[in-house]
Amino acid sequence: MSFFTIYIKRFFLLNIMLFANVVCSQVALAQPALSNWNTAISIQGGAFISVHGDIQLEDNGYFQNHDTIYLWGDWINNAGNTGFSGIGEGIVVLYDDTQTIRGNDVTHFYDLQCTGTGVKFADLNVQVDGMLDLTDRELNVQQYVVTVTNFMTNAVKSDAGFVSAVDSGGLSRYMDRDSIYFFPLGASQPSVKKRPVEIRPNDSNFNNFRLRMANVLPSDEGFDIELRAPDVCEVNPNFYHRIYQTDGNSPVDIRKYFIPSIDGNYSDILQWRDQPVWNKTTTANFAFSPAPAYSSVQINAWNNFGDFPFALGNASPELLTNLDDIICDGDTVELSTESGYPVYEFYVNGELVHIGTDDFFNVGGLSDGDSLWVVGIDSKCIAYSTPVIANVYDNPLIETWGDTTIYPGSDVHLFANGNGIVDWTPSSSIDCPSCFEATAENINQSTVFYATIEDMYGCRSTDSVLAIIDEFIDVTDIIFIPNAITPNDDGINDYWNIRNLHLFPDNEVIILNRWGDEVYRSKPYLNNWEGTYNGLELPDGTYYFILRVNDINQIVNGPLTILR
Repeated sequence: MSFFTIYIKRFFLLNIMLFANVVCSQVALAQPALSNWNTAISIQGGAFISVHGDIQLEDNGYFQNHDTIYLWGDWINNAGNTGFSGIGEGIVVLYDDTQTIRGNDVTHFYDLQCTGTGVKFADLNVQVDGMLDLTDRELNVQQYVVTVTNFMTNAVKSDAGFVSAVDSGGLSRYMDRDSIYFFPLGASQPSVKKRPVEIRPNDSNFNNFRLRMANVLPSDEGFDIELRAPDVCEVNPNFYHRIYQTDGNSPVDIRKYFIPSIDGNYSDILQWRDQPVWNKTTTANFAFSPAPAYSSVQINAWNNFGDFPFALGNASPELLTNLDDIICDGDTVELSTESGYPVYEFYVNGELVHIGTDDFFNVGGLSDGDSLWVVGIDSKCIAYSTPVIANVYDNPLIETWGDTTIYPGSDVHLFANGNGIVDWTPSSSIDCPSCFEATAENINQSTVFYATIEDMYGCRSTDSVLAIIDEFIDVTDIIFIPNAITPNDDGINDYWNIRNLHLFPDNEVIILNRWGDEVYRSKPYLNNWEGTYNGLELPDGTYYFILRVNDINQIVNGPLTILR
């Protein structure tokens, strides 16, 4: 029988007709059918056919569809081809109650619309090169795949309709742009539930994703919800999604929709992987909407699809830790975290240093670059903090000198050296507490003077000067007695000035010439002798002094030279 083409240019309802290789039949008590054997049926623009029965393609029969085919029965393709010439852009409308796409060969529809009533089934893979419009119907592909090759993001439409599947079946979509691709997924067993997913590639490379919603306890399909990573607290027991990246390797954003009042409250997306166990994917963004609207959880830039099970769940939040930004060498600092856990573990460089119920711990002996973190533990899961790195700064160098033994009421000269700002304490008797060279005046008890230097980081170092009070000290360790004066009225060394003599007010000075004659006497001595006797200048020469320090019952004597 030769091959030829039937052209349908206007409305044409096939009910009872026998025409060449196209058999249109309506037998009493039997369903009408259109059986195309080895023929091309061309439906021109503005025309449509309405088949109140099955369409069956056999022996390379096919359609050139430029408009619409309304079908009330099953679509059966045993023709050894894709069912269409590939040059049309027409639509096939599954218009009745329960209908099935079946046969031996995969049909490549351009536009496919599921409407009417009942569930639409696929007993083999289905390809849609234009638009898949689910309206409010369920397209149950069982273990097979319906693939939409149209790269447009709106190539899949749904009012309340969805694609359901089992095992590795599902809805597959081609992608080539950084835009949101919608996957209306659901199931009608054991109850009707629609839980869609959005996939957004992060670039414009070619990708193909296949998704299925599994309306079961994940454990029932081998993904035990009790096998969890330590930081995963719970896994949604009501449903999960299978997400396959069958082509391409672009990272994508994933948004899963759910209804908290029905499904539970979740804030993370989990993946079954590694040991394998349920693991947190990455930081997620939660968006709440009151029922019946969907809430959602989204992760961004995810690129690990080596394992396909993804579920909603709750992972313990990452603990926030607090540690001083600047730590000085030798400091003890507080490492703290968030409250809410009954037990905390504190780690330094991987070593457990403390375990307890407080959410803080004082840790010392840190070195620059040490890594610290905290673990919070409760009955469900474990929360980890991100490690914090200790910034430990060396303390500034400081050096002091001037330790001394003094008589009560004496001054103490303080000396320090270092980089930074100095502060002497106790400061009440010090003339300049912020000077590296200072004087502590009129000290009457043994005192330790501390010099503290602070650098730009706030780090401090301290050294000290010790002043010991001794009433029986050798007076020559306290006072300074010049051995010459030059009384020539130049304002320099005109008077014999015994420094610190005021510390011993009960004193007496006697000056003798070389023959032992007394030329001067004063009690107490007031540092006012200028080399005279009875108001007259004494000749240059060497004289001798006697200093009686009656406070401590000591006598000091020695030579004294006058040079004019």
